[in-house]
Amino acid sequence: MRIYIPVKQSDINAQRLDVSEVFAVTPGLEAIIDPPITMDELEELARSLAAQASLHTLVKAAVKFSHINATDLPMRRVVAAADIYGELDEIGPGCVQLREPLPWQTVVSVHCDDDVASQYWRSELVKNPPPNAADDTISQWISTLEHDFEMDWYDITELATVRALCANDPQS
Repeated sequence: MRIYIPVKQSDINAQRLDVSEVFAVTPGLEAIIDPPITMDELEELARSLAAQASLHTLVKAAVKFSHINATDLPMRRVVAAADIYGELDEIGPGCVQLREPLPWQTVVSVHCDDDVASQYWRSELVKNPPPNAADDTISQWISTLEHDFEMDWYDITELATVRALCANDPQS
């Protein structure tokens, strides 16, 4: 099964991705899509859900630690794609639970915001921050954003490039 992992800033340089909730094409995701779409479109939707979760994590950290007035927030979404085998528990449409951290060696590609997208998320957060760090509040704030950016694709052999991009982000 191909899974999409919202990568936390703390996991960029770690040996393992320490996440429990990841995204994939699941029966629950397929069931809520009407009319049905192709497998490629479902994969893109699962990756998009992971990108949203990545942004959610970044925004929550910024709000929680009161960095809203800073113009140097790390705001680059990163999503890793991995192929794993075995059963996973579906905990929501398109959302499955990992039972243990995932080594970077299982990752096949990484999707990452470019500088334009990263700056957009940062400027929106500084201009109009969510009032608090509650998950519902942050989700609602993200849904009001007018742009969604295509993320750049990197083969896993280019992980050093992604790490360098994130290292150049403020406060990474």
